[in-house]
Amino acid sequence: MRLSSLLILLIVAFFSGLNQTRGSIPEAGCQAVFEYEAYTGPIPSVTGISFQNLSTGNYTELFWDFGDGNYSSSSASSIDHFYDDFGFYDVCLTIYGGDCGVEEYCINLFVGDESMKCDYTDCVYPGDANGDGKADMYDLLHIGVGLESAGPERPDATTDWVGQPADDWDTFTADGINYKHLDCDGNGLIETSDFDAVHSNYSLMDDSGLVFEDNGAPVRLMFDADTIFLGNVIPEKIFLTGRILAGSPDMPFDHLHGLAFYIQYDSDFFQDELIDVQYQSSFLGASAEMAIGFEDNRPAGQLDVAMTSLEKKNKKGQGLVATVTYIIVGDIIGAREEPDVPVEFYLKGVKGVDSVGIPQTIQIPEQPIVIIFKKEDVVSSGTPEVSVALRAFPNPASSRLFIEQTLITGGTYSIYDAIGQKILSVPADNHMQEIDIRQLNAGLYTLVLDYGTKQIRKKIVIQ
Repeated sequence: MRLSSLLILLIVAFFSGLNQTRGSIPEAGCQAVFEYEAYTGPIPSVTGISFQNLSTGNYTELFWDFGDGNYSSSSASSIDHFYDDFGFYDVCLTIYGGDCGVEEYCINLFVGDESMKCDYTDCVYPGDANGDGKADMYDLLHIGVGLESAGPERPDATTDWVGQPADDWDTFTADGINYKHLDCDGNGLIETSDFDAVHSNYSLMDDSGLVFEDNGAPVRLMFDADTIFLGNVIPEKIFLTGRILAGSPDMPFDHLHGLAFYIQYDSDFFQDELIDVQYQSSFLGASAEMAIGFEDNRPAGQLDVAMTSLEKKNKKGQGLVATVTYIIVGDIIGAREEPDVPVEFYLKGVKGVDSVGIPQTIQIPEQPIVIIFKKEDVVSSGTPEVSVALRAFPNPASSRLFIEQTLITGGTYSIYDAIGQKILSVPADNHMQEIDIRQLNAGLYTLVLDYGTKQIRKKIVIQ
């Protein structure tokens, strides 16, 4: 061997753009077949290949096409060829004449260091279905677009994050991504199991490159209340459910197939409690017609979510599409010195696509969603007599609640349930007022009187 230390480059062949192929030699009949190996002759070379003709049958002519514009009709059983550059080459041997018709055998040969092969072809990185160099929830949208499509399998496929050469499929997404990238596990079929490679190779979503327009369909995160009233005994766990609303009556989605977004939150209020995400049957379809995935990165304080239709058709409409349930640790709220503890949530990186992957025009709020946790049983603005200015009776009450207050002539009465959801709200018109509470379930509630910048509240029991 004359290659000595220069031969640190591997010469690897791949069938159909991928892996080395050895044709089996039939016992009889005409068959074009060849094998190959790295050149080991007297001429120093790192791009030389030795081809061995193993064809069978009574043929009289043959023709070599080395894939680089060079050809040969040599009938020698072994022939050496030297390539000018590293890369992939389609090599074919054709035999004909005599008792044989035209028989051809082809391989796709890679010349070069195996670690360089993705420099010469469009490799698949499992989980990166949209070609942005990483695996995240946006990739679920692309996989959703290609579901149930089939193409060539990826030889020696793995879901490890390593570049893998693959034959191009016949289909592309709207943004020019070949469907072979959507087949994350390489089995030749795009299906929901391809989501697994996204999760196993996951990176956090970000909103770089996304553009939001004021005339787009709105996507919002909403909670039932912006204020959660806590009693003297703060519960161990505080459940907080956010709702993802897509579109609006004035600006519905016209062609929506999948939706992805992320929520940033203050991770200081959470320990090991799981965040639960549930798709809600909506204009996008029933639960059985949708797939949803999410990743929660607690240290980063970020929840990434994507949902995609399993059907190849666009949906039009607006409404609730998902719920996100957070569990906040009560002791963390209680340990804060301030009576009002704010917790912020940011909805970011919203992307919607139609059934061929075309992004939809979207608008999202720029400001955070802030939930205030109020720890004091009575909240005032510093006026000492506020704490005795509001009287509610009977307490417990069953059908009617009478409210008496002596300090103001206006404002609003609101009743919140035990988890801080506003149940009803009426104007505070008189110093003595009656409220019908027959529609409320038995339990502990909070009566709140808002007037100007001040607020008074009382605990009430309905039985």
